[in-house]
Amino acid sequence: MSSPEENLRKKTIDDLPDEILEYILSLVSPYKDSESCREVSRRWCRTINSVNQHSKCDLYRSVLNSSVLWQCIVPPNLGPTTTITKRYSHAACYCDNFMYVFGGCTLRCTMFNDLWTLDLSSRKWIRPYSTGCYPSPKACATICCYNKSLILFGGWTHPPPYPLHQIQRLFNELHIYDITSNTWNIIHSPVTPPPMAGHSATIHGNNMVVFGGLQWGGSLFLYSSSNDVWCFNFETLCWSKPETSEEKPKTRYGQSQIYLDDENMMIMGGCQGPNSILDDVWILTITKSVWVWKQLKVNNSQWAAPLLWCHPACRVGDVVVVFSCGPSQALSHYSSCSPVRTSPPPPQDASIPPEVVARQASQGPLPNEKDVNVNGQRGSLGKNKSSLDASASSSSSSGYRGTIGGCLREQLMEMSVFQVRMCLIQCRRANGVGSRRRTAALGG
Repeated sequence: MSSPEENLRKKTIDDLPDEILEYILSLVSPYKDSESCREVSRRWCRTINSVNQHSKCDLYRSVLNSSVLWQCIVPPNLGPTTTITKRYSHAACYCDNFMYVFGGCTLRCTMFNDLWTLDLSSRKWIRPYSTGCYPSPKACATICCYNKSLILFGGWTHPPPYPLHQIQRLFNELHIYDITSNTWNIIHSPVTPPPMAGHSATIHGNNMVVFGGLQWGGSLFLYSSSNDVWCFNFETLCWSKPETSEEKPKTRYGQSQIYLDDENMMIMGGCQGPNSILDDVWILTITKSVWVWKQLKVNNSQWAAPLLWCHPACRVGDVVVVFSCGPSQALSHYSSCSPVRTSPPPPQDASIPPEVVARQASQGPLPNEKDVNVNGQRGSLGKNKSSLDASASSSSSSGYRGTIGGCLREQLMEMSVFQVRMCLIQCRRANGVGSRRRTAALGG
């Protein structure tokens, strides 16, 4: 007969009750570590699935109640080659437990073509050393994840300082980055979209759908916004321009494009040109013949993000979240350079109404604006000084970093939540497409 000491030695974590095991596994990182725990046993797999489901529900409720706890992550600074450089107008996407960041520009108009990865488990930046045909240094491009590859398209770059009087350059290059082999490849197609920047893109099945953006306006120094839809097929590696319905959104750039399912995508906000900011919402239904646009009627529009055009939106369950400044801070973003510069190429002949300029001047400087730089001031998110200094030294800023009228500002931010479930259901009923299974999946 074994002694009590021997019985204690035989006890393992699998002898714990399900509730205790679930609590322990809830402390594990939801990325790599969670996937590793799933492979231990069937019991652990069921427990991890339960933990993930509870985490999603908690996040969803927190977003709806605006009770989200923000934390500033400061990765360890191990040298200039291990920390990403401060930048804005970069492209970013999530793929297999990593966040990938490409390109962007600095306040001194330095352009990047580097690729960085943020390990979401260890919260450390990694710069992979890649080979192949590198993309050009640029900002305002789009990057999407497809089948363990990154799809980079479009973008814009500053002209070199010498010789003088050179124009900015737009790109229509399409590069595919193979994550496994760390290789860049450029794709050549007989039909290509025009060079563009500030556009939006999402992956739907085997297609990448691109909408809007800034394009050349026919004159050498003028840009114009677009409402064209382009489609890139990953099986044929060819571009096509699908036929769309007569009713369509206004031309725009700087909008948010949200994936709903393989047959539907959503467009929110955007900027049409000088002093023409949009806050409308559209759904594009992808069919085999004519792609159908449908404008959605938005309730409670008074709670919409005031600067929807320059703040990316993110889908959480059946809601879309926009992180923006509050209505009281919206007017302070305006300046005499026109609020149309989330994409750096500025349309010409911009102006601001005199009453807006007078109101801005009467407000005085914003609090905590101490860091003077070439493009304006940098404020805070309502934190104390120590918290502000920590976020300033971080490689990832904790506030709004859109370029508006030549000013770079961080102000008190608010979250706006947009419900998409009923809008998508009504759109499918109107178009006669979709299925009950996909509608239920959207609500999950």
